Amino acid sequence: MSLLAQEGVTHIFGNPGTTELAIMHALNDRAELAYVLGLQESVVVAMADGFARASGALTACNVHVAPGLGNAIGSIYNAYKSGSPLIITAGQQEQGHGLTEPLLYGPMIDMARPVVKWAHEISRIEDMPRIIHRAAKIATTAP
Repeated sequence: MSLLAQEGVTHIFGNPGTTELAIMHALNDRAELAYVLGLQESVVVAMADGFARASGALTACNVHVAPGLGNAIGSIYNAYKSGSPLIITAGQQEQGHGLTEPLLYGPMIDMARPVVKWAHEISRIEDMPRIIHRAAKIATTAP
């Protein structure tokens, strides 16, 4: 959460599931970040898109795993075509489960790539600062 705040994010829109519990816990210590709950991922992204357009501010949103990303694709496309400054994250199953293809698992980078400026999966925690900074720079740079 501190990385998003450092990039100027003040609002995070989301529809959390169990893979996002760490985000929800981290928000308890971040009064400068407002969390806006949505009950369906397409609506979550549309709310974040609207906020980003109205405020001009870099905005974050989070969707719940591959089905949530699938639900959000139409709204992500709208935000992408409008040039909205969004960082969109998605929960993912623990990496060790990938080969067993558990319920709710999917190829999220492949799903997102056609409708975003940049898609990347964080596989090492130590890469997160650099990746979040790059995502913010890409999101706020005109096409």
